[in-house]
Amino acid sequence: MYPEMPEASSEPPGVMGPMPGFIGTRQALEVIKVITGQGEVLAGQLMIFDVLNNKNRVLAIGR
Repeated sequence: MYPEMPEASSEPPGVMGPMPGFIGTRQALEVIKVITGQGEVLAGQLMIFDVLNNKNRVLAIGR
């Protein structure tokens, strides 16, 4: 799949193993907030999670 080893300074190829589980957990928490009516729901917003730098950004999106 990757005939040559990427340079150490380059970004890792593909999906980092734990990320799908982390994103799925965040989605499940959003559903729980909607069902229980607790907390601030991310409806109409886009959350961007930068796993390499461990930073979140939330952007408002329009229709």
